[in-house]
Amino acid sequence: MQEMYEIHLPALMNSAIEDLERPLPDAPGLRTLQGDLIYGGDLSKWRKAAYAVRARYNLHIAVKNPAALSAAVADAERAFSSNADDFQLVYEENVQNPWFIFLGNAVNKVQRPGSYITNLMNGTAYYADVVDPRITRYMDNRGADNFRGVGPGFLIDDEQGVNVDLTQTTWHSRNVAPLQMMTYPEMQFILAEALLSTNPTAAYEAYLNGITASMEKVGVSTAEILAYTQDPQVAVGAANLTLADVMLQKYIALYLNIETWTDMRRYQYDPSVYVGLEKPSGVRNQLPGQGWIQRSNIPDDEPGTNTCLPEIPNQGVKLWLFDN
Repeated sequence: MQEMYEIHLPALMNSAIEDLERPLPDAPGLRTLQGDLIYGGDLSKWRKAAYAVRARYNLHIAVKNPAALSAAVADAERAFSSNADDFQLVYEENVQNPWFIFLGNAVNKVQRPGSYITNLMNGTAYYADVVDPRITRYMDNRGADNFRGVGPGFLIDDEQGVNVDLTQTTWHSRNVAPLQMMTYPEMQFILAEALLSTNPTAAYEAYLNGITASMEKVGVSTAEILAYTQDPQVAVGAANLTLADVMLQKYIALYLNIETWTDMRRYQYDPSVYVGLEKPSGVRNQLPGQGWIQRSNIPDDEPGTNTCLPEIPNQGVKLWLFDN
């Protein structure tokens, strides 16, 4: 992994950006990109996406090399300028979003939205008495008076009172919903995090931009956006903005995006950053020493077909990138 991050990934990203910065060919027939399901042949948007990928990479590598934060800022500023630039795959009714397909698989559907994300949005945790208007877009509570998610390590039938779920009408799991890989809100939160210690004013502007864009993306009204972003618990001001403010709002905005797990591992689940986060306890945490999970599980058939698997004793062993 170290060689991949230090040598191969930078080479691929840099060469892609170099190619995308070249002038278009003179021949008209070579100026049109066919079969582009993401940006419909718009190379200017692919350029922004390439910078977005490198911005995310530089944020990752900053764990080992803090100087990469300035590179993350430079790339994020050249990446997406609005939600219209988002790197996403839009599905159609006859080619359905994978979350929508997941809804119909009752055998494998053993998860629901967790209590951590739910409580961040329902006004019972970090943002006390502040209900995030995105919660009704993210999850369906079947008309209940509250929103209650699944506790850490529990399955859907383990707890009484859990009432939230993904459905055919929740924003991310509609049959035509886009699968978001990288977004403008993510770039704004990268800026907010990377600038927090050096330019808090710019960091605060990016923080608010990220929240607003995330809400606009899922159809929150202007009035609701203003009410939320002007609440004193959210509108903390540049001088009071903390890393927890930035990362928790990024966690909400990137709902269902695996990058949130990378963020948690970058900070090693720091309770001052991810306030109130709890790991599964007792028999629900099968890692040695009941630590935090650091790696995804390997499919049972993978060792027999992939000779390049690392020899790691368990999922609690830190990745090289986050072992600092």
